[in-house]
Amino acid sequence: MTSIRKNIDFILTNYNLGNCMSYSSISQGYANENYKIITNKGSFLFRICKEQIFEMINYEMKLMESLKKIDFPTAYPIRRKDQEYITKSAIGNIVLYEFKIGNEPKLGKNVTHEMATAIGTLSLLPDNENFKKTNVINLPDCLKMIDNFPNVNCQYPEIFKDFESIIAFLHDSLLIDLPKGVIHGDAFPDNTLFQDEKLVAIIDFEEANYDNLLFDVGMTINGFCFKNNILEKELAQTFLSGYNETRPLSLTEKNLTYHYIMWGAIGMAYWHLRHLVKRPYKTQQNRVKELINRVKIFQKSKQYKSLFTL
Repeated sequence: MTSIRKNIDFILTNYNLGNCMSYSSISQGYANENYKIITNKGSFLFRICKEQIFEMINYEMKLMESLKKIDFPTAYPIRRKDQEYITKSAIGNIVLYEFKIGNEPKLGKNVTHEMATAIGTLSLLPDNENFKKTNVINLPDCLKMIDNFPNVNCQYPEIFKDFESIIAFLHDSLLIDLPKGVIHGDAFPDNTLFQDEKLVAIIDFEEANYDNLLFDVGMTINGFCFKNNILEKELAQTFLSGYNETRPLSLTEKNLTYHYIMWGAIGMAYWHLRHLVKRPYKTQQNRVKELINRVKIFQKSKQYKSLFTL
């Protein structure tokens, strides 16, 4: 019996979910290892949290309880016999979730509108002030990273130069006070499940936090309105229309959407750079270059700026 199977069997003793009949790996990302497990009582998601500390996972569990009150489309965690959600183990903190059936979507107007409505609904979460956690992607930490570029283990001079230039361009816009609330922070196609262009679930709330709501607008546009690293104007308009139907943007937010689309892209680059400056990883390095190029192309286009400013 493999090590992972032994761990699954042991963890399941804490639940009323029956015995494991089979399991299969779903994904092994930067932060988690995910397995589909099938027991005699159904199918479930078995997640090993590799990066998140216990307190941050607990934050996510409490947020899930709040989302359940508004019937938000996601995969909810399952309580253990002792009513707790998290199991501490030698292989990491483990949480079991509902297993939702769906697929990563193909980008299109219907899919984009579904996401706009969902993100708008999340923006209106009634008790959002109970979840004041700082976004891991934030301007002060980006500036600290820039200051520390000369001292890091791995040097990427061209990337560092472009990153610093983009942050300088966005700096003042990111200081403007905007409506705040709970954001997902990572609403990309691979964190969603769809059936026939209908949203089944937005998953992976580990990056959720309390920030400017416009951050989620910019980030989700990055996830659902870019093809081949170029913004699709029609998809962006579809997203903004759908979002405004749920939560109308203020005039200030509308005029800053242009900047927050860039902030979403360079923020993702920052997320990867935190790891790259410590050790090289070609996949992440290529992703950072792609995101920086996305911003540079977007920044040079006059039609995009006129599209998002009044």
